[in-house]
Amino acid sequence: MTMSAASRRVLEFTQHTYMAILATVYPSGGPQAFPVWYDYDGRRFTIATEADTAKVRNINHNPRIALCITDTSRQVKSLTVLGRAEVVIYNDMAQELHRKLSIRYLGQDEGREWADSMADEEMAVIRITPEK
Repeated sequence: MTMSAASRRVLEFTQHTYMAILATVYPSGGPQAFPVWYDYDGRRFTIATEADTAKVRNINHNPRIALCITDTSRQVKSLTVLGRAEVVIYNDMAQELHRKLSIRYLGQDEGREWADSMADEEMAVIRITPEK
């Protein structure tokens, strides 16, 4: 299957280390937004987070999310994704993703140090499947 020009642009944009904002829905119905690091494989986004967080609780209650990735370095460029998220608590997989993202965003030394400092935390993976 060939990739469309739009899909190629999305893949290229998401390879940068731009911060993303993940918006979830409180059980009361209100929005809540969180800055996150992400990975994108061309089909879905993945985020590593501590398992006991509001974003995990919100997604477990209501999987609808919005994810906005913004490049403000020169002119504002952004990508907004609407979709559904699922939480997967496989600590080893989550720790591995957390290490990968820490190194991607912070560099080798600082990333490893940050990931090592979180090694005793129970971690979760949030998988986001875009719908729009």
